Amino acid sequence: MMASLRISAFHLIALGFALVYIGVAAGFIREDRKPSLGGFISLQGMGSFLVVLPVALPVESWYRKLNFRSNVEMGWAVVACATLVYGVVFCLIAGAVAIWRWFHAGG
Repeated sequence: MMASLRISAFHLIALGFALVYIGVAAGFIREDRKPSLGGFISLQGMGSFLVVLPVALPVESWYRKLNFRSNVEMGWAVVACATLVYGVVFCLIAGAVAIWRWFHAGG
């Protein structure tokens, strides 16, 4: 017998936030990779670094510097950050609902 696949609204909302993050991150990375004239100060790669900051900082401090020109490395970093976004949003929603239920149950 096959178990039915039930996905709660919490999961769908968190998944929506993660997918929006992936779209925004891809846009930032695409804009960051466009050639620029530079002028006095060139901040090439700064946008990509800020988009994947939660992954880039630990990787750079423990392992090695991320190659922001590598599609594979940036893809893994964006997916890891989207997973973090999913987890944080899901925990915030579930925690808020649990607190709301506790207060309304006479807690």
